[in-house]
Amino acid sequence: MTEKSVVIFGSGGRVVQDALPALEKIAGYSISKIFARTAKKIETGGGTYEVFPADLLRQSDIDHADLVYLAVTKSQVVPLLQKLGKYETSTLDLIIETPVMPFSQLRFIDLLVKFKNVWVSEDCTRLPCFDLLAEPVSAITFDRAAYKYHASALFKTLLPSMTISKVARQNKGALQQRVYTFST
Repeated sequence: MTEKSVVIFGSGGRVVQDALPALEKIAGYSISKIFARTAKKIETGGGTYEVFPADLLRQSDIDHADLVYLAVTKSQVVPLLQKLGKYETSTLDLIIETPVMPFSQLRFIDLLVKFKNVWVSEDCTRLPCFDLLAEPVSAITFDRAAYKYHASALFKTLLPSMTISKVARQNKGALQQRVYTFST
């Protein structure tokens, strides 16, 4: 099996706490280069990585890559896709973390067609661990999961006959809690 090379865009919590540790443990994948807005070093349990400014991206950085992983703020997705669009990307797979882009920028969706395949992470609609859940439900608590957009999508899947009518954020010390109100 030939090793798959991954180029990462982003250096925040999702990359440091989730993507890099997962890639470090998956046989057959290597991190080729990491880009973000600014140069820095990031650390995981598996090592220290140099992060390069995305402005320095060149075709040679992605020539031998198999996969591009984007975990940037939604305001940075389109500019980054435009930057990548200047290069040959037809052999690259692309994974974009949710939310992909704001609805107001969906006119840029064509930027995705230059890639071999495009996936949105957390795009599954059926998770076997939730098959036991049946309506009516009076309360659901997610502990460090289902944040913001993910929670809304998850609720729509878990509770298809209910509509989210209100979302309120409450600070509970160091924790933030989102309370969803539903109507039927």
